[in-house]
Amino acid sequence: MRGRRPDRHPDPVRRPSTGRGKDSRRPWRHGASLLGDLKYGPDFKRFDYVNPNAPKGGTVRLSGFGGTYDNFNPVVAGVKGTIANGVAEIYDTLLVSPLDEVETSYGCSRKV
Repeated sequence: MRGRRPDRHPDPVRRPSTGRGKDSRRPWRHGASLLGDLKYGPDFKRFDYVNPNAPKGGTVRLSGFGGTYDNFNPVVAGVKGTIANGVAEIYDTLLVSPLDEVETSYGCSRKV
């Protein structure tokens, strides 16, 4: 190990943490907020503004321009084919931002 400074770890990604015990890990977080604390706890089932007794069912019709499409892949939009209007509505995200908090996101996936 000649020529290497003793205060630098050879692999910066696997550098040991300082100020913590050997077996300590970061706690699991169900959400992240840039401004203050999270409003909802880790076991929340729904946001406060959601009506659990809302009527279910019905039909949604989305209008669009262009009329025809031949692609559902938004990655190649504008490069190959014509993307279907509203295609973003068929994909889910990993995080959701609530309507009653600013700069906050909660994870959509759960531990099984």
